[in-house]
Amino acid sequence: MLGDKELLLRLIDKESGYYFNVDEKIKVLEFLQEDYGNEVLREFKKLASLLINKMGDREYKMAAECVLSLRDRMGEDAWKEYVKGLYKGHLSKRNLWKEFRDRGIYLKMKKGEVTLDEK
Repeated sequence: MLGDKELLLRLIDKESGYYFNVDEKIKVLEFLQEDYGNEVLREFKKLASLLINKMGDREYKMAAECVLSLRDRMGEDAWKEYVKGLYKGHLSKRNLWKEFRDRGIYLKMKKGEVTLDEK
């Protein structure tokens, strides 16, 4: 079954629940990355947004992991623009951005312009 990538691709549309949690979904996405790059990229972004909107500490941590895992898949410049867009859209979610700070990524907005610094 694990060799059936078409079946796994259909599985990523399944909502997380008791039998299929976020960690498992991330593993499936990582497994499918090589063969389904663009679809997996979209799914990682969709999963990150879903987790951010759930607004829990665990969800924020998992969303940060999803966003950080996109870095290599998107390329550095595109990834930074994506993260800046997330920051603009979710500026008030301090616990989410704390997850990024804990990983050395600092975002701030001044006069409508978002900056991203890494340390």
